[in-house]
Amino acid sequence: MSGLLLWAGCVRDYSFEDRVRAAHAGGFDQTSLFPADVRRAERDGMTRGELRELFRAAGVSVEVIDPYTKWLPTWNPGPDITAEEISFADFDERTIFDMAHFFGAGVISLNEFFGERVEIEAAAACFASLCDRAATEDLRVALEPMPFSDVCDLTTAWAIVEHADRDNGGLTLDAWHFYRRGAELDLLRTVPSELIFSIQLNDAPLLPDGPVKEESMHRRLIPGAGELDLTSFIQATGFADGPALIGPEIFSDVEWRRPAEELGRELGAATREVLAAAAHST
Repeated sequence: MSGLLLWAGCVRDYSFEDRVRAAHAGGFDQTSLFPADVRRAERDGMTRGELRELFRAAGVSVEVIDPYTKWLPTWNPGPDITAEEISFADFDERTIFDMAHFFGAGVISLNEFFGERVEIEAAAACFASLCDRAATEDLRVALEPMPFSDVCDLTTAWAIVEHADRDNGGLTLDAWHFYRRGAELDLLRTVPSELIFSIQLNDAPLLPDGPVKEESMHRRLIPGAGELDLTSFIQATGFADGPALIGPEIFSDVEWRRPAEELGRELGAATREVLAAAAHST
């Protein structure tokens, strides 16, 4: 397995310099970028080249651009979607591809962001077409199910990926999303590990702490700090045998108050601990 990936959500509100400090403190040599991160850097006077060099100089590779949302036939934010959410998701395919190339990322993670109705066959056709265009540019595409999306669970996401049947089309799996929709461990064990391109680790109480979307964006726990069965999830992904990029992804108002290095150090230690437990559990 390659090194650990610090998903951008863990350090969403930190400066880019502090993100690097968090990565170093936790022993992460990979990260993801939100497209909105690039827009934010440029708005704040940092060029893309300067942002890329910041990560390169620190020895932290950008492996994933996450998320891409405009891959389905329609893209219609509903009345409950905020202007901030629209801005976060409003990037077209060419922009996403160009970001991946510029920062050296090989994976684009996508989702259905607004809860629009999704038909499996139509979604699979869109996914296959996107994979074909990505393949010409040596990129992989990973679909992430989210419980507040219409691609809400592994059953739906895997049906789309399996029906599309593209070598460069796979899944991003998030432990929090997986358990909040109802764990599908038996199905997960049947998914080829080589088609799980990336894994996001986090934790939570067994029962939701408020509305699911709100909990997801504000109160996730560090891996191992909650009650989710991370050992079973990790083992079912077959991560040890596959190429998956793996690391923590938490969105937490509480954790974001901590110094970057302190948070990074705990995320690294906690992630390694749950991975070791899964590897050694019988």
